[in-house]
Amino acid sequence: MSSRISGNKVSQKNVIYIFNRDKPITLKLYNKDLNNLPEIFGRHFYTNIVLENHEFGPAGAKEIGSFLSKNNTITSIDFAENVIGTRGAEELFSALKTNNTLTSINLKMCDIGDEGAQALAELLKTNTSLRSINLENNSIGEDGEKALLPSSKIVSINLRGNHEYSLGVLWEG
Repeated sequence: MSSRISGNKVSQKNVIYIFNRDKPITLKLYNKDLNNLPEIFGRHFYTNIVLENHEFGPAGAKEIGSFLSKNNTITSIDFAENVIGTRGAEELFSALKTNNTLTSINLKMCDIGDEGAQALAELLKTNTSLRSINLENNSIGEDGEKALLPSSKIVSINLRGNHEYSLGVLWEG
């Protein structure tokens, strides 16, 4: 069920709230203005945030990572089609070292490359909550894929479309 709510600083036309038993659980932002993020991440009832195609880049990834490092309710976040690059990925994954509730992250088409994949592999050595990761079309080569292989705690990781000999979906549990 999808509905819009008034009384929020984010314009109605730019936000969709999805409810479960009168409680909003998913927030999908349509505007590309990230000035409302402190308010949005400060609310402790969302479990899913969709920030697809917001063009926020590395600085936005760092800021969102900062909010996620303190959040204990968001279990899924969708960053798809935000070109955060290697630097943004490193900032985001560094911040997630203190997050133990995020279980799913979509980084499709974020251009994180091998170095971003290696930063993710470092995070996965200590993060015990991430179980599903979409890294489709991220310019990740063999080195990045190899770095992720020892991350056996992951249930599903999608590496389709990264290089000519990509392993695709590495595994699904």
